Amino acid sequence: MSFAANAKPSLGCQEAIGKAKHVQIVWNSASQDLPATEHVETSVGRLALAAGKDGFTALSLNGKPVQVPSSAVGTLAYGQVYDLGKQILVAAFVERPDDSSAVPSEVQLLLSGDGSVLNSAVHSGTAPSKGFCSRADG
Repeated sequence: MSFAANAKPSLGCQEAIGKAKHVQIVWNSASQDLPATEHVETSVGRLALAAGKDGFTALSLNGKPVQVPSSAVGTLAYGQVYDLGKQILVAAFVERPDDSSAVPSEVQLLLSGDGSVLNSAVHSGTAPSKGFCSRADG
């Protein structure tokens, strides 16, 4: 998985991700060759990225704001959106207030079809991630 070299999700989650349609997302882009992503079409609707409070990245699903856990709030640099059918997995590198741009945190958000956060994980810098999408297994 390109978004998280250290990620060790469960086998069921790995299979779901392997079969999922995925799209690379870029928010914090200074390159004209790699423009910022405004939205991604998924099975459950349009996932949009926008500037939020204090300049942090805000997510919305079908126009409804996604309530990102406070531990995961920051500026999304780049990542992947995995369309799991009835759920969406957002896996990205995010610069949180205590991070440096050289070592952003790894953030995973598992969203339901209504935009609720079912599960989340935040790993600072190079900390290995563990079991971030256990709810995608069932």
